[in-house]
Amino acid sequence: MQLEDSGNFQGIFENQNRENAQGDFEVGLLRHALKVKLHTELMHLEAQAVWPLNEFIQRMLHGYQIDNVVSIIEGLKNGRSYEEMISTADPLGMFKELQNIRIVEGDTDYANLYTNVLIDLPVGVYFRKFLNEIAESVKAADDNAEFDSKYISQLLKNESLQNLQLRVRKIWLHEFYDFCEVNLPETSREVMVDFLKFEADCQTIQIINNSIIQGSANN
Repeated sequence: MQLEDSGNFQGIFENQNRENAQGDFEVGLLRHALKVKLHTELMHLEAQAVWPLNEFIQRMLHGYQIDNVVSIIEGLKNGRSYEEMISTADPLGMFKELQNIRIVEGDTDYANLYTNVLIDLPVGVYFRKFLNEIAESVKAADDNAEFDSKYISQLLKNESLQNLQLRVRKIWLHEFYDFCEVNLPETSREVMVDFLKFEADCQTIQIINNSIIQGSANN
């Protein structure tokens, strides 16, 4: 294989061959190693870049970070350890504050999770805006409704994590779209705007599909 000639991947193949007598290589391991390498290079590029490229890289990685946050929460809710969840997290969505989610392990107070933990993460602004959207819809339906910690906790217990992930990602996509439209050079802007429009449409379709499925299940 051509990759065996690369110093970046030679160690991966050697480790796999030692652990597997048949010499079979796991594609998942290669994919993970490639993402780790890509993340390392992106971090190096961001450190050397100036605005708007450094901001573009940060916002691009936010999507992967959101996925990791929701994945870890889902795992902890299902009784899996933080160590197990972090070992399977997407390398492109790794950031040091992920360890802060440890405090929700075994905790059923989801209001505390969202108001005290998630909003302090690098992607916290998207979760905060998600809660603000919920609050506005509650007030629109009932002016006397109290959007307090008890309401938040009950709401998030009942909220599908997949649906939560899609709704938060939708907020991220809209903000990323606005950033690209305003700040990128013409060619880059055209490419990214088309790409993000497509991604946003896919997210919307998935949210609608999930709502239909959930509605059918409740009936």
